[in-house]
Amino acid sequence: MEPSTEQLDEVVKEKAERLRVTEELLRALRDATPNGAILVDMKGNIAHCNRGTLKVHHYSSTSELIGKPSLILVAPKDRETVAAAIRSAAAGTGRRRWRYNLVTKDGVEFPAEVYTEFVRDPAGNPIGFVALSRDLTAQYQYEDQLKRFERMAAIGETAAIVGHDLRNPLQGIAGALYVLKQKRASTADAETRVMVGLIEGALDHADRIVKELLEYSREVHLDLAETTSGALTEAALIEMRIPENVKVKNLVRDTMALQVDVAKMRRVFINLISNAIDAMPDGGGLTIAETLSEGFIEIKFTDTGQGISEKAMQNLWKPLKTTKPQGIGLGLVICKGIVEAHGGSIRLESTSGTGSTFTVRLPVKKG
Repeated sequence: MEPSTEQLDEVVKEKAERLRVTEELLRALRDATPNGAILVDMKGNIAHCNRGTLKVHHYSSTSELIGKPSLILVAPKDRETVAAAIRSAAAGTGRRRWRYNLVTKDGVEFPAEVYTEFVRDPAGNPIGFVALSRDLTAQYQYEDQLKRFERMAAIGETAAIVGHDLRNPLQGIAGALYVLKQKRASTADAETRVMVGLIEGALDHADRIVKELLEYSREVHLDLAETTSGALTEAALIEMRIPENVKVKNLVRDTMALQVDVAKMRRVFINLISNAIDAMPDGGGLTIAETLSEGFIEIKFTDTGQGISEKAMQNLWKPLKTTKPQGIGLGLVICKGIVEAHGGSIRLESTSGTGSTFTVRLPVKKG
């Protein structure tokens, strides 16, 4: 018995509804992912794209991409490589998963992993492909951070071993030098006294290095006490030997209470003042000032020295990186660790040839 027209209409409606539901499900799945997804025809043009693609590549609507060459989403330096890879994949001889650089509408490149799957007709011929992309920026940043942490941990372990192993022979040299000075104090000629002075200076330098190595290798423990930024600044300046050709203007006042490890924070201030003096070998000015901002006090150390080059700025907070002939590159790293242990931060603004400003930001004591 032949189905009636009404029955055929019902079947068609049912299939159409199923197709509509399927398309809605596919669209929902396509737009639910935060990753990019595009459908590309065999001419290389974008036929469809999801919301993830718009977001990742900074486009506002699909009309900006549909009909455009898919390679506009690829960083210019990788376009030839990607085009060749897609041809190989279409022929069934190449990989379908790659890592290369994509690019946003405004020209910002970013690393990505891209997976392609070809759509084929009943005869097996490719008629297009789907490309799914995943932004790897956050993953790469995490991996880089993990490598830095591992490197710093290794440096810390090495610093502890070297520091402890060097301390004993240095103490032996210092003891022997003391005995030699006592025995030869009255008979030593001028040249001998000069040599002894050089040895003492070298020992002091070596001792400072050992202390920095040991301090860097230890976890920062704070012995908190109440003080003020003015008291810290005054104490640091008293301990410093300021050259006659450097003029210091101290504008910090005892206005805000701080809860800090006084000895450690004084060392931070001394280090920053010392760096400023070193940056002005021909003389200049150092201004120390403070401002209050959202529950934090900012102490600024501004010098009129040589400034810091862009290349040096990139290595500023890295251990064992220094531009000083007698430094080992741990002073600022230790200072940063001390300030951050207090819940604060330290930053630098500098232009080569025009001076630098180090800003120490510390929370004001509550209550």
